[in-house]
Amino acid sequence: MVFTENDFPFFQQKKQAGQNITIAKLTPSSAQATAVCSDSCLLVFFQNFNKGWLATINNNPTKIYRVNHTLNSVILPPGKNEITFSYKPQPIIIARFISQVSLILVVFCLIVFRIKKTAKDQEKT
Repeated sequence: MVFTENDFPFFQQKKQAGQNITIAKLTPSSAQATAVCSDSCLLVFFQNFNKGWLATINNNPTKIYRVNHTLNSVILPPGKNEITFSYKPQPIIIARFISQVSLILVVFCLIVFRIKKTAKDQEKT
Protein backbone atom coordinates (compact mmCIF):
# COMPACT_ATOMS: atom_id res chain seq x y z
CA MET A 1 0.00 0.00 0.00
CA VAL A 2 1.40 3.38 -0.94
CA PHE A 3 0.45 6.73 0.54
CA THR A 4 1.64 10.05 -0.82
CA GLU A 5 0.95 13.60 0.23
CA ASN A 6 -1.85 13.73 -2.36
CA ASP A 7 -3.79 11.15 -0.30
CA PHE A 8 -3.85 13.48 2.72
CA PRO A 9 -4.44 17.04 1.49
CA PHE A 10 -5.33 18.20 5.02
CA PHE A 11 -1.92 17.09 6.29
CA GLN A 12 0.42 18.49 3.65
CA GLN A 13 3.54 20.27 4.67
CA LYS A 14 5.23 22.88 2.56
CA LYS A 15 7.43 21.02 0.16
CA GLN A 16 10.89 22.44 -0.28
CA ALA A 17 11.94 23.11 -3.85
CA GLY A 18 13.79 20.22 -5.48
CA GLN A 19 12.63 17.55 -3.01
CA ASN A 20 10.51 14.63 -4.17
CA ILE A 21 10.14 10.88 -4.17
CA THR A 22 9.06 8.66 -7.04
CA ILE A 23 8.07 5.02 -6.53
CA ALA A 24 9.40 2.96 -9.43
CA LYS A 25 8.31 -0.54 -8.39
CA LEU A 26 6.25 -2.00 -5.57
CA THR A 27 5.67 -5.72 -4.97
CA PRO A 28 4.90 -7.68 -1.78
CA SER A 29 8.61 -8.51 -1.36
CA SER A 30 10.35 -5.43 -2.76
CA ALA A 31 10.11 -1.72 -3.34
CA GLN A 32 12.18 0.63 -5.47
CA ALA A 33 12.09 4.40 -5.35
CA THR A 34 14.06 7.47 -6.34
CA ALA A 35 14.27 10.32 -3.84
CA VAL A 36 15.79 13.76 -4.12
CA CYS A 37 16.50 15.70 -0.95
CA SER A 38 18.57 18.80 -0.25
CA ASP A 39 19.64 17.60 3.20
CA SER A 40 19.80 14.24 4.99
CA CYS A 41 16.31 12.92 5.58
CA LEU A 42 14.49 9.92 6.99
CA LEU A 43 12.54 7.78 4.54
CA VAL A 44 9.88 5.61 6.23
CA PHE A 45 8.81 2.48 4.39
CA PHE A 46 5.31 1.57 5.53
CA GLN A 47 6.16 -2.08 6.11
CA ASN A 48 6.46 -3.94 9.40
CA PHE A 49 10.01 -4.17 10.66
CA ASN A 50 11.49 -7.65 10.19
CA LYS A 51 15.07 -8.89 10.08
CA GLY A 52 14.41 -10.32 6.62
CA TRP A 53 14.21 -6.87 5.02
CA LEU A 54 17.34 -5.52 3.33
CA ALA A 55 17.86 -2.02 2.01
CA THR A 56 20.28 -0.40 -0.41
CA ILE A 57 20.84 3.23 -1.25
CA ASN A 58 22.54 3.76 -4.61
CA ASN A 59 23.34 0.01 -4.68
CA ASN A 60 25.17 0.20 -1.32
CA PRO A 61 23.77 -1.82 1.61
CA THR A 62 22.44 0.39 4.39
CA LYS A 63 21.10 -0.07 7.89
CA ILE A 64 17.34 -0.24 8.36
CA TYR A 65 16.04 1.58 11.42
CA ARG A 66 12.84 0.78 13.29
CA VAL A 67 10.49 3.74 13.68
CA ASN A 68 7.25 3.93 15.67
CA HIS A 69 8.14 0.48 17.07
CA THR A 70 7.05 -1.26 13.89
CA LEU A 71 8.06 0.39 10.59
CA ASN A 72 11.20 0.28 8.43
CA SER A 73 13.17 3.43 7.66
CA VAL A 74 16.50 4.49 6.18
CA ILE A 75 18.49 7.70 6.38
CA LEU A 76 19.04 9.26 2.97
CA PRO A 77 22.06 11.39 2.19
CA PRO A 78 21.57 14.70 0.37
CA GLY A 79 21.07 14.51 -3.39
CA LYS A 80 19.44 12.00 -5.70
CA ASN A 81 19.15 8.49 -4.25
CA GLU A 82 18.00 5.15 -5.63
CA ILE A 83 16.46 3.18 -2.76
CA THR A 84 15.63 -0.51 -2.82
CA PHE A 85 13.95 -2.55 -0.11
CA SER A 86 13.85 -6.33 -0.57
CA TYR A 87 12.52 -9.10 1.64
CA LYS A 88 14.83 -12.11 1.92
CA PRO A 89 14.09 -13.99 5.14
CA GLN A 90 17.01 -16.27 6.05
CA PRO A 91 14.92 -19.22 7.39
CA ILE A 92 12.92 -19.44 4.17
CA ILE A 93 16.05 -19.29 2.01
CA ILE A 94 17.63 -22.09 4.06
CA ALA A 95 14.44 -24.19 3.91
CA ARG A 96 14.25 -23.75 0.14
CA PHE A 97 17.89 -24.84 -0.23
CA ILE A 98 17.32 -27.93 1.95
CA SER A 99 14.20 -28.82 -0.06
CA GLN A 100 16.03 -28.52 -3.37
CA VAL A 101 18.96 -30.62 -2.17
CA SER A 102 16.56 -33.24 -0.78
CA LEU A 103 14.69 -33.41 -4.08
CA ILE A 104 17.93 -33.88 -6.00
CA LEU A 105 19.02 -36.66 -3.62
CA VAL A 106 15.67 -38.47 -3.89
CA VAL A 107 15.73 -38.30 -7.70
CA PHE A 108 19.35 -39.52 -7.71
CA CYS A 109 18.48 -42.44 -5.39
CA LEU A 110 15.49 -43.40 -7.56
CA ILE A 111 17.68 -43.39 -10.67
CA VAL A 112 20.36 -45.51 -8.98
CA PHE A 113 17.72 -47.94 -7.67
CA ARG A 114 16.19 -48.23 -11.15
CA ILE A 115 19.58 -48.86 -12.75
CA LYS A 116 20.44 -51.54 -10.17
CA LYS A 117 17.04 -53.21 -10.61
CA THR A 118 17.41 -53.20 -14.39
CA ALA A 119 20.91 -54.71 -14.07
CA LYS A 120 19.61 -57.48 -11.75
CA ASP A 121 16.75 -58.27 -14.12
CA GLN A 122 19.20 -58.59 -17.02
CA GLU A 123 21.45 -60.95 -15.01
CA LYS A 124 18.50 -63.29 -14.32
CA THR A 125 17.74 -63.68 -18.01
